[in-house]
Amino acid sequence: MNTQPLVIAILYTGQVRTLLKTIEAFKKNVIEPNIHHVIHIYTCLEYPDIQNQFEINHYKEEIEQIFYDQFQKHMISMTWISSNDTLCRFVREKIVENMPVYDLWKDYLCNRSGSITEYY
Repeated sequence: MNTQPLVIAILYTGQVRTLLKTIEAFKKNVIEPNIHHVIHIYTCLEYPDIQNQFEINHYKEEIEQIFYDQFQKHMISMTWISSNDTLCRFVREKIVENMPVYDLWKDYLCNRSGSITEYY
């Protein structure tokens, strides 16, 4: 029987407001049952559309502190994206334009949902 611990990599992504609501359940159902394994958590988060760089930096620092406090040694890295970034907009538009869905859904995915950008 192999007693070596598994190394588990987790990409934790989504809207910050949703992730903050689910942290406790994530810890209870993913982290705690795997204490004998090595868990590495990587996040990809979107920061809000704020024009003031000071406010953006403050927001990021606040959220990063929450995640590092909650996940401690498991937290490996945080990547921040903006849905207004030129590359993010290009990727989102290219992905959505070829989807076999109604234009109404394409509009929603392109303009009001962060999922396409985050999971890319």
